[in-house]
Amino acid sequence: MQVAVRLENGNTVISNWCVNGIKKPEDWPSSVQYFEITPDKKLVWALSQWQAPDLGPGSSIQILDEPSIKSQEGYLKKY
Repeated sequence: MQVAVRLENGNTVISNWCVNGIKKPEDWPSSVQYFEITPDKKLVWALSQWQAPDLGPGSSIQILDEPSIKSQEGYLKKY
């Protein structure tokens, strides 16, 4: 696991860098790069994109539509 992001609904999105410990890059397509799970460990979705466009190992992820950063007045404005 490289990055885990907790969503407001309690789910977690995880980026998978080490692709299940698979050492040979030619074997990486058998692995998932990104996935989301619920608090009770149910899979919501998984992304495995190793052909054009090859996304490569999941090194990072940024969730753009989650208003999870709060200020003292509430959520920061979205622009």
